[in-house]
Amino acid sequence: MVSFGDVAHLGTTLPSGSDGQSLVLEIVLTFFLKFVIMGVATDHRIIGAAHDKRFVDPIKSYSPTITPVQGLFVVRDYYFGSYNEGMVHKLTLGGDNFDQVVADEIVYWHGTPWSVIGVFHSPKGQFYVTTPGSAVLFTPAGKAGSVSARSTVVRKAAKGEQMEVGQ
Repeated sequence: MVSFGDVAHLGTTLPSGSDGQSLVLEIVLTFFLKFVIMGVATDHRIIGAAHDKRFVDPIKSYSPTITPVQGLFVVRDYYFGSYNEGMVHKLTLGGDNFDQVVADEIVYWHGTPWSVIGVFHSPKGQFYVTTPGSAVLFTPAGKAGSVSARSTVVRKAAKGEQMEVGQ
């Protein structure tokens, strides 16, 4: 990296050449980046699961696509929030390497989309969901497919207040 100089103390890269050299380097690197992006985006052989031993296939996919947030493991189950659905999913994992989904249950539903920001599990075994304006204590629903869960609003944010996790 001859043209970038010693910038370890700054945490940034500042070109040591002229403005013209920097512009040419930026154009060349951008071309290669766009070339790779367009090649991957338009390759019809790429269908999601690789089915190739060199790659690890996703263990679960959703259609339409969800926005997962704040995942956590509790024993053999993986809990994660879905921001755009306003739900908490529980994936029960199986297989020798826990790489297979045995069940996918919705264990909490906030009632409105775009509302679940985080999912937390306390040392006392309690589950919490954070939303844009509150922290909610909930008990996961017990049956697969059930979206009813007992919940209690623990704390609501005052108007304009930022809530911090752990308050």
